[in-house]
Amino acid sequence: MRVEPAVLAVLGTVFGGVGLKIIEHWLGKKKAKTDLASELRDELREDMKDLRQQLKEERERSELWEERYWELKTGQLLINEKVRTIGEVSEAVHPDAGLRERLQELPD
Repeated sequence: MRVEPAVLAVLGTVFGGVGLKIIEHWLGKKKAKTDLASELRDELREDMKDLRQQLKEERERSELWEERYWELKTGQLLINEKVRTIGEVSEAVHPDAGLRERLQELPD
C-alpha cells in the first residue's frame, strides 16, 4: 500500500493546523487567565489607593477634632479655676456671706 505524497501533504497540513489551533487555544486560555489576574490586581491597587486616601482624610479629621477637644477642655479648666478663685476671693472679702446662705437653707 503506497500513499501518495499529495495525500501525505494534505494530512500533514490538516494535522499541523489542528495541532496549531490546539496550542493557540491552550496559550489563549493561559493569556486570558493572566489578563484577568492582571485586571483584578490593577482594580485592587486602585481600591487600596482610594482606601489609603480615605484613611488619610479621616486621620486628619480626627486630629482636628482632637485639637478642638483639648482647646475646649483647657478653656473649661480655666473657667473652673477662675470661678473657684472668684469664690475664694468672695469668701475672703465677705466671710459671713456663705454662712448666711447656709443658714437661710436650714428649716425654721
